[in-house]
Amino acid sequence: MLNILRRSLMNKVVVFCLFFSLIPAALVGYFSFTRASAALQEAQLEKLEAARDLAAKNVADYLSATVNDLVFLAGSNSVQEAYEILSFYAEAQESQNEALQLEIDTDKYSRIVEKIDPLFKRWIALYEPSEAHHDLLAVVGSGIGHVSYSVKRAKDFNVDIKTGSLRDSILAGLFDKVSKTQKPTMSDFGYYEPISGPAAFVGVPVLKDGKKFLGMLALRIGPEKIDSLMSLTADIGRTGNAFIVGEDLLMRSNARGTTDAIMKQKVDSRASREAVGAKKGIGQIEGTRGQQVLTAWSPVGLKNLASLAPGFDWGIVVNIDAEEAFSPITALGRWVLVIVPAIGLFVGLIAFTLVRPVTRVITEIAGKVRELSAGDMTTEMPQTKRTDELGSLVFELRNLVKAMRSRLRQVLEATNVLSTSAAGISATVSELAQNIAMTSSSVAQTVATVEEVKQAALMASDTAKDVARSSHRAVEVSQDGRQATEVTIDRMGLIRVQMQSIAETVVMLSEHSESIEKIIETVKDLANQSNLLAVNASIEAARAGEQGKGFAVVAHEIKNLSEQSDEATSQVRSLLMDTRNRISAVVLAAEQGTKAVEGGVQESNRAGESIQTLAETVSRAAQAARMIEATSEQQTAGVSQVAQAMANIESATRQNSAGMEHIHEATKKLDQLAAQLESLLGIYVLEKKAR
Repeated sequence: MLNILRRSLMNKVVVFCLFFSLIPAALVGYFSFTRASAALQEAQLEKLEAARDLAAKNVADYLSATVNDLVFLAGSNSVQEAYEILSFYAEAQESQNEALQLEIDTDKYSRIVEKIDPLFKRWIALYEPSEAHHDLLAVVGSGIGHVSYSVKRAKDFNVDIKTGSLRDSILAGLFDKVSKTQKPTMSDFGYYEPISGPAAFVGVPVLKDGKKFLGMLALRIGPEKIDSLMSLTADIGRTGNAFIVGEDLLMRSNARGTTDAIMKQKVDSRASREAVGAKKGIGQIEGTRGQQVLTAWSPVGLKNLASLAPGFDWGIVVNIDAEEAFSPITALGRWVLVIVPAIGLFVGLIAFTLVRPVTRVITEIAGKVRELSAGDMTTEMPQTKRTDELGSLVFELRNLVKAMRSRLRQVLEATNVLSTSAAGISATVSELAQNIAMTSSSVAQTVATVEEVKQAALMASDTAKDVARSSHRAVEVSQDGRQATEVTIDRMGLIRVQMQSIAETVVMLSEHSESIEKIIETVKDLANQSNLLAVNASIEAARAGEQGKGFAVVAHEIKNLSEQSDEATSQVRSLLMDTRNRISAVVLAAEQGTKAVEGGVQESNRAGESIQTLAETVSRAAQAARMIEATSEQQTAGVSQVAQAMANIESATRQNSAGMEHIHEATKKLDQLAAQLESLLGIYVLEKKAR
């Protein structure tokens, strides 16, 4: 589950929305259900309590009103006169029969009851027109106790309740009580044989002038009236019920669904016991069928009726099955169980509807970023019309991809340029290294040649010295005359040969000087190329950034070496120019010496002609020899300088060669760096290939 949440933003948002909606909804539902349950339970209990109190009030009011009406009837003059006459009529016939039974078919009886019959019939018709078991009875006589009148003339009419069949009836008991107390009272329900069922009586005394007891006016109450009173309050639900029990716990009214439970069915429950025990209560108890019922109970309050004073009381019980009473609570619970998941489903759908477009765009962005990370820079971010933060993100990502594509294109171009430049530099450095190697070889040869020239110059100098000494001796011996002429001619011939050799050597030295000058030109060109190469290498090193710092150092050293080489070649050129000038002088002197020697030879041939001419010629030859000697010394010094310069050039060439090796290594590293950059950037595709 956690892995699923970690892998999906949509699942996470939906689950969190469900969590943060279901929990409050469940809490609200729970507290609402709890409070509503308490309120509904309290309302049901209050409803039962109100029904209980209303039923008790209805019964008490009915009995109180009945007593008041009977008292009013009993106090009328016509009723009292009728009672008085009926008493006389009954007393007159009492001695004739063991059980008094009036002659009711006589005109006298008819005239007696004419005074009360219309009144009683109208009252009973208005009071209880639909109650079959209700009847208004006139029980006369203080000691007789005879039912002398009945509106409905049932079986209890014209019966002596003292000695007759009803002597043990509830009517007889009521008459005894009323005759003794001379106050209104009531009898409890009991079996009454004349109607073959339960009945109760309310009796009031009929007093002559408020003192003399003439009899009792009694109203027989059947169970229908009490049932009708209870039915007014029993409509509290499908299983609602309201009934009355007596002190013997027998029912005094029929419960819902029963018709003959009065004085037959016993209800022995906590509610019944407490109700007849003058206790009031309400609560949930176990019913007669073992089910839980909400019950309200209380006494009817008959003992509190001062006008009635029955001496007993009833208990009233109102109940309803807890299942029905709490059915709204159960329905509310079901609704809560339906509504909370419905809220969760609704919130989940809303969250899914809101998050799905976001996650779809994010998924597309992730796919595009995955393609970008794989190197496909042709990937475009998804189009969206959203103007919220996600739309801004997509817009900025599109700009980022465009910027990355542009930067990578520039980097690739720079890498290509770097690779090409590195290859060119490498080739140039290789060629330059070869040229430097060749130059080094040529310089070595030149150094050897210059060394030979130096040796030859030394030899020429020595020879020139010998010539000078010989010329000096010739001058000394020229005075000797012709004796030395042949020797002189021979020596002059040798001098001519030597002078020719010197001339050739000087010419060769001049040619070597020209070769050295060409080499110097080559070295200077090489230095210029090295300087240019160092400049280019510095530029490329600057482009390479951090990776090209080492290359920049090598380029700087090459530049320094090239500048040193240029300075050295300039010095060598200056020395060569001086040497060339001196060699030219030597050549000129050699040519002159040669001519002088040839002249000396000619003069020697004409030695005999003039010793003085020979002496002068020898003197000039001696001077020329001295000049040759001086020139040879200068040439020897110049050649030594050339040799030293060539040694310096050779050393510089070696340094250049070593520097070029470093440059070559640096260019290799630069080439490797360019290859690595190309390899790293090779995974990026900036343009889609045509299919």
